[in-house]
Amino acid sequence: MKRPLVLLTCLTLFAASASAQTPALKKADSKKLAKAVGLYMVADMTNDPAGRLDARDEILKVLEGFEKKKMTGVEVYRYLDDWREAMDGRGGKFPKAKPGKYTVTELPNGSELGYWVPNSYKPKNEGVPLVLYVGDGGDVNQDVVEALPSELLATCAVAPVTLAGMDPEALLSQGRTNLLFAVALISQDLRIDRNRVFVIAGGEAVEEASYLCSLLPHVTAGMAYFNGEVDSKISANNLKLLTLEKVDDLAAASTWVLGAEPRDPFKKELSFDLVESKFPRFFWVQVKKFDPPEDGKAATISVTADRATNTIVIEAERVYQVELFLNDSLVDLSKPIIVRRNGQELTLTSNPGFATLLENVKAYLWDTGCIFPSRLRGIDIPAKE
Repeated sequence: MKRPLVLLTCLTLFAASASAQTPALKKADSKKLAKAVGLYMVADMTNDPAGRLDARDEILKVLEGFEKKKMTGVEVYRYLDDWREAMDGRGGKFPKAKPGKYTVTELPNGSELGYWVPNSYKPKNEGVPLVLYVGDGGDVNQDVVEALPSELLATCAVAPVTLAGMDPEALLSQGRTNLLFAVALISQDLRIDRNRVFVIAGGEAVEEASYLCSLLPHVTAGMAYFNGEVDSKISANNLKLLTLEKVDDLAAASTWVLGAEPRDPFKKELSFDLVESKFPRFFWVQVKKFDPPEDGKAATISVTADRATNTIVIEAERVYQVELFLNDSLVDLSKPIIVRRNGQELTLTSNPGFATLLENVKAYLWDTGCIFPSRLRGIDIPAKE
């Protein structure tokens, strides 16, 4: 199947569901939202401009109907699980896939990507976990994937991702592309639970996989590894954002993945170091201006969201501007938001909307676990006094 070039554009943009207290729409309203948003997701993933416009009109009609029910403004964007389910479900329209088979799809650059469709795959019911299998230092291909433990193949989509043996420069360019292409493309072909994307690595591949995952901690829910050690260059802050599990062998790695906790995309506290200039986004924070690493010293930032006080606290060094992707789990979007930057306060108002929400999902490579209807741009960070 030939791929639309829109995916390449999306990758350039890249550079656990919400908490139990998340409110839920009434069933009839949720179905209306799911149908309209599902049309948009299908049109967006297939690069259908006319379909996107028609779907936007349908979404507007649904929102106008909500408004007549006094559900106006910010309120409709508090239903994070309903929006996630609407995008995830795509109105029940998914590409055909054969469960229990290895599928090969053609990429825009002429290369190919293969992946395993789990035996239990039923997209109209729910999304399935995705395992990015990096291998143990040798080739990762169809034969290697089909030889993985049967319990893993029964319930998880699996894609081989080549990272082993790459020099540092290749890992940050081609390795990054290999991993993100796999996640983005398979998320189009299959209904993937994006809060359950895992990495399994062994042997020589552990070092490369752990370092790359430390730069993209919001993409995966965790990594199981064996017969190797995590890269010692990972900073302490970035290491804390990773869920790592050292196991004895591949069978144990598979068992861990099947029982592991899902990702929390809305972490309230983040601390990370900008050790690589091309990796400025961590979860809901994107750093726009910062000093590149020099002589082993990297820009560093800590961000805390407190919904009770509607305050976001940013403490940073060598960071000069950020963007924040927000939702009602992090702050109350209906109220002014206090952003305290190195001790200096700034009060901002949010203007959440479905266009921003859908744009952000695409920027996160169709990550239906990342529901951010608001985006605060150009927040300058003053130097510490």
